[in-house]
Formats: sequence, C-alpha cells, structure tokens
Amino acid sequence: MKITIDIPEYSDDTGLLSDNEGGTIQIIGDPEGKHAWINADRDGMLTLAYACLSMAYNWDSSHPGDHLHIDEHPLLEKGSTALVVCKLNQ
Repeated sequence: MKITIDIPEYSDDTGLLSDNEGGTIQIIGDPEGKHAWINADRDGMLTLAYACLSMAYNWDSSHPGDHLHIDEHPLLEKGSTALVVCKLNQ
C-alpha cells in the first residue's frame, strides 16, 4: 500500500503543524507512571501518526524542544492523560 500525505513545513511564525484527522483518542496513564495505554479509532490513530510524522519530517528546520500537544480539547476523550510529542534537545 502506498499513501501520500502533505506535511506542512515548519516556520518560525507557525511552528510545527499537525493535521487534525479527528477521531476518538483516549490515553490512560497508570498511577505509578510506568505505562500508558493509547486507545483510538482509525482516525484517532491517523491523528497520532500525523503528529509524529510532522515532527520527524521537520526535524532539521524545527528547534530543540519544539512540540505538539495532543490534549483534551478537541482530540482526547474526557479524563484522558494529555500527550506531548516533543523533539529531544540534542
């Protein structure tokens, strides 16, 4: 299977952009902080994948610490743990 997607280029004005496919995403962290469960429907999984691809393909032009938020409004189910996809400071 071959898939073609458009990933917006990083700019200092807009930062990293990720297409919001929508869908349903639920992230549950355990109380000990050792595990997290990501439960999602198909569109939710595409949203998560797109966020990671946006970070990876803009690696050289983005800055250390640049990040994307996957949080309750509008993506996550109520009560979910927010997720931040962040570029390592290397």
